[in-house]
Amino acid sequence: PGNMESTDADAQQGGEEETEEPIETFQAAQTSGAIEPTAPKEFNKDNDPDSAAKAPAYRVAALCDLGSTYRIIGDLDKSDKMFREALSIDPHNVRTLSHYGTFLYTGCVEYERAAECFEKALRIDDSHVLTLCCYADMLASRNNPNHDDKKADQLIDKARWLASSESEKQSVKFVKKNIAESRKYEIEAKAAREQYKRMIEDQYASYLASKNSKGKKGGKKK
Repeated sequence: PGNMESTDADAQQGGEEETEEPIETFQAAQTSGAIEPTAPKEFNKDNDPDSAAKAPAYRVAALCDLGSTYRIIGDLDKSDKMFREALSIDPHNVRTLSHYGTFLYTGCVEYERAAECFEKALRIDDSHVLTLCCYADMLASRNNPNHDDKKADQLIDKARWLASSESEKQSVKFVKKNIAESRKYEIEAKAAREQYKRMIEDQYASYLASKNSKGKKGGKKK
């Protein structure tokens, strides 16, 4: 898998702007409660003559928020159901695709399906900061068998360049920090493995030397 704002054209109708949630380190965002649901604005036929036309977009936003909420409380089945229902209404909603992709890799460890969601979202809107950040975070994960540091860097650099709101800038900052810490840990882990390997090799060499020395002494006694 913080707080990000971004404008999603696919989740808007009738000129309404939708606010995207801020996101911190995406691996922990959905489990820690960092992603807070964004409640759609109320509407009815009395105060908004276009409410009927907007209803599907509001429903998609609500279902996406429910999916995130169920993920936070650990109900993965209901979370998956909410995201799927949202996408059945609007399969091209970038915001939903981005959140579902994050759910798939943080909650279900399904990296390939998550990548499909992110790729589809970026084909629709290649400047969607949330998607760029989420996808970069997933690609940089050392647990991802298809991790790609080069592409992760390209995506997060693009997100940094596009981020305009303070929330978007903070989201990019959080993800860059997450990626840096992940790589630092990998370097330290690799160094520790090498050190352990050398220690075992030295111990084995000492064992062989000791064994050979005892063998020579035994041969002289005979």
